[in-house]
Amino acid sequence: MAIYILRRLGYGLLVMLLVVTTISGIIFLAPVDPAQLTFGQRSDVSTVEAKTAELGLDQPLYMQLLHYLKDISPVSLEPDKADHLRKYRYHTLFRVGNEQLLVLKLPYLRESYQTGRPVSEILAEVIPATALLAFTALLLASLGAAGLSGLVAARLGYAGLFTLGAALALFAPALATRSACTRLVR
Repeated sequence: MAIYILRRLGYGLLVMLLVVTTISGIIFLAPVDPAQLTFGQRSDVSTVEAKTAELGLDQPLYMQLLHYLKDISPVSLEPDKADHLRKYRYHTLFRVGNEQLLVLKLPYLRESYQTGRPVSEILAEVIPATALLAFTALLLASLGAAGLSGLVAARLGYAGLFTLGAALALFAPALATRSACTRLVR
């Protein structure tokens, strides 16, 4: 059983790595300059170059990818500097050498190119409303399916009972998921 769980975790990590690599490659190939997007069309060249260096976009793609993977990783080596503590919000596990710390941290999703706000703050604001919308849609779809199945069951008699049973079996997992997720949101 332990081997099965480790294998599944390994496959999960591989899938996540492939997704991050694919998305990073797409963004790298896109004809949009994130530094230019930050300041708009009327920015001067030196400001855009400074922002490009700050974002690490002047580095090769593999270095950008490694920095991003380090940012989203929950465990990493960080220099012992105050600006890293503010940026990553980490808990030090132990010191490695004189200037490095092995830390446990929240994923750092960087800042929005358009607003400059941390992406984690933006997500924290919109996820509750999105979850409420998704759960409401799931509930309405489930109730609609149950109602239509009931109409079919009333019209067809016993054959309809099998249809009603099938519909209940189809939307029961959705209802169970909704109620479990609702408890998590509260």
